[in-house]
Amino acid sequence: MAVAASVLTDVQRETLAALCDTFVPSVDAQTGDPLERDFMARAASDMEIPAHIEQTFADTLMAAEIEAFAGLLDALAAEGFAGAELEARTAMIHGFSDQDPEAKLGLHSLKALTMLFFYALPDEQGRNPNWEAIGYSGALSAPPSPEEAPKTIGLEEVSGESATLECDVCIVGSGAGGGVIAARCAEAGKDVLVLEAGGYRNEADFKQLELPAMQELYYGGGLAASEDGSISILAGQHKLLDFTGAGTQWSLQNPGGTLVFTDDNRNGVGVPEPVTMGGVALFALGMLGRRRARK
Repeated sequence: MAVAASVLTDVQRETLAALCDTFVPSVDAQTGDPLERDFMARAASDMEIPAHIEQTFADTLMAAEIEAFAGLLDALAAEGFAGAELEARTAMIHGFSDQDPEAKLGLHSLKALTMLFFYALPDEQGRNPNWEAIGYSGALSAPPSPEEAPKTIGLEEVSGESATLECDVCIVGSGAGGGVIAARCAEAGKDVLVLEAGGYRNEADFKQLELPAMQELYYGGGLAASEDGSISILAGQHKLLDFTGAGTQWSLQNPGGTLVFTDDNRNGVGVPEPVTMGGVALFALGMLGRRRARK
């Protein structure tokens, strides 16, 4: 795999490959089952996992975070990690983890990434070579085609450092709260503008594959965490639902990935955003109000 955005040096890249192959080494299994034998013999580097991790760094981490991982790889390289045997590499990992809490956190994160890619990374056919060995079927059906599930909101790019848009109501975020509010305002005849940071996904994008879903639908590719790494933060960042009025819908997208949806014909649109607890609470209150009104 060719890394689109290189963020590691050659030495760091070599050390990362050795580290991934320490977490998932090639094992010579004495078994008559060829499926099991191939599974055990498959190392992380056989699936180009180090390259995928580097690409993930480039796509999701801030410069300071990349620098921290690079520093850890440099420290391992200084100990001759890449040239050591598996047993010696394993001992180095334990030694670094025991001596430095930050190194332990970094190594834990790299191990988790290695395991994630090893078991969830799909090939061009949407399959992972390890699934058959562990009895996992993968996707049960293909998603509908773009023709069967068209995206109804057109995208237009906004260039430059800023843009001026006029509206009656501006809503930041299109989650369960923002989307409902946008719809209600549009129904009331307001010109609604919704600002959203996530990408535009619909049924045609849902391939029943865990890794692509994490990368496409969650903030930071599903890898965001608290500062000390002790708490994972799974915040959705995508188009949740269409909340539309009647008429033409327009959307704008800037190069930084922020989606701005507006409608010049006084019709609101709901657009992608993390589903926050506040949004869920607003949605729940709205549904409760509707149920009480029916009574």
